[in-house]
Amino acid sequence: MLVGAPSSGVMTGVQQVALDSDVLLFAAPAASPAITGANWNPNTFRICRNTFQDFLAFAPYATAELGNKFVILAIDNDFGRASAAAAGVLASAGIEFVSEPIYAPLETTDFTQYLQQVLDSGADAVLPIWAGDGSVTLFQQISELGVQDQMAVVAAFNSNDIVALSDPSNIGNISWIVYHYSFPDNEINDWMVEQSRALYDENPDLFTECSFATAQAMVSAFSETAGDTLPETVIPVLEGMIFEGPKGTYAIRPSDHQTLVPMYIARLDNLDDPDQLFYELLAEVPAYQIIPPILLPEAVAAERVPMDEEFNAEVAAMGEQ
Repeated sequence: MLVGAPSSGVMTGVQQVALDSDVLLFAAPAASPAITGANWNPNTFRICRNTFQDFLAFAPYATAELGNKFVILAIDNDFGRASAAAAGVLASAGIEFVSEPIYAPLETTDFTQYLQQVLDSGADAVLPIWAGDGSVTLFQQISELGVQDQMAVVAAFNSNDIVALSDPSNIGNISWIVYHYSFPDNEINDWMVEQSRALYDENPDLFTECSFATAQAMVSAFSETAGDTLPETVIPVLEGMIFEGPKGTYAIRPSDHQTLVPMYIARLDNLDDPDQLFYELLAEVPAYQIIPPILLPEAVAAERVPMDEEFNAEVAAMGEQ
């Protein structure tokens, strides 16, 4: 089987390799909606979130905190473009995008021309969509150009090491975050934190949870198949699986193999806590409240969406408990 990778662009290429090789692929932590959408294949599962879940979690906070006119600055690759499209769900919360997304190449080191377009847009808030080392440079230049003095800067909170390097002007920002080790209150997360510290002498980071939950799903499925890892044996076991993980309840949607997961809204409180306790938790958003759309190709969706009927009833019941 294959597990990975951080890059959504790499992941969409690996999906075909998994299919051609007749092995399972667990996409983690690549977040492009295309992985379980336009690029879907039956051998691919994602136990992690996609960026639709990011924006669905944040939507209720967006207009209340930031105004209703947004502009997007995104990395010009599959992740950036698919995530910019996913951000369209913010329109349901009353957000208006004042222009088409502004795209900058992956290798950009001077963001001035792109940030000037942002400043000229008249938006109340800019939504930077970036991944990788370039994000440090981007946010340094956002600060240097005083973008935050003219509009809100709204971006997902990043990994612990990158957050620690943030400009102090970011303190007080409210945004969504995939995971922080201090947020969940359950025995599974406690155990994972304990083991991470014992094995690696560090706290779990942004995507530790996603990888751990992926491993949980794999172990559970292979236990049921007596160790058989062939796709035709394992796929029916994984489809519809609901289990408890570090963030709480995870549910693998049968039709597109996208997992429904909880998310978090937090406020950045500091940049220098010795235990990396950088945030104030404002809300845990349950998985059943942020269900991403099914983006399968039309013909595939017509065949597979009916598979979700029983699963949808189980997810709906979560909200009634």
